[in-house]
Amino acid sequence: MRLRFTRRTFLAGLAAGVAGAAIGLRLYWSGGSAAREAQRLAGLITHADSAAQLGRLYLAGHPREADAARLVTLIGAAAGAALTPISAATDEAMRAGLEERIRTDFIAGDRVAVGGWLLSITEARLCALVSLERPVSGTPVSHAG
Repeated sequence: MRLRFTRRTFLAGLAAGVAGAAIGLRLYWSGGSAAREAQRLAGLITHADSAAQLGRLYLAGHPREADAARLVTLIGAAAGAALTPISAATDEAMRAGLEERIRTDFIAGDRVAVGGWLLSITEARLCALVSLERPVSGTPVSHAG
């Protein structure tokens, strides 16, 4: 008996795999509410005003990502080392996981120019998350270089 592997079979299998992974990831990653997860991730950023300004610039070019729950999912679903679910991780573990993810982004070429800065996609999305969590304030971010 010979198995037939067609393009249709491949695409159907790929679609099923992506759907299954997305459902599994959402069940795994979402240990709590999206609002609580977004606040927790945004709270890890040290210079929140600057991050929020960069985040607003990023979202101006990526308006479909202007949703906290979507950003939390995208940050958790990015390629690279798996992140510990937010609800189960200490701040130190989250920082370490995000730092590894950012390094992986740069190595893989997953980066974006935002306001004169070259950020990994994870950094840009974290900044976008901060911008959704913080009101507009402060002076514009500038990059000398």
